[in-house]
Amino acid sequence: MKIISPYATEKTFALIDKENSLQFLVAKDANKTEIVEEVEKLLEVKVEKITVKIGKKGKIATVKLAPEYSASDIATRIGVI
Repeated sequence: MKIISPYATEKTFALIDKENSLQFLVAKDANKTEIVEEVEKLLEVKVEKITVKIGKKGKIATVKLAPEYSASDIATRIGVI
């Protein structure tokens, strides 16, 4: 598995509301394609865009969901909110 856990910070909550995006800590060797495939399979959503950065806590993927999916609903379902 490439996704380690959901990533929750104040910025994450702003992204959920403003950009319909979620953040995840991912494996250091994970590439964007693998992350997208895993998110779509595990959460049963469609990913519109993904960005990846290296932070203090590790590799962080910001995943923007397609408009027909609610990041807020998904975050509640996976226990972020």
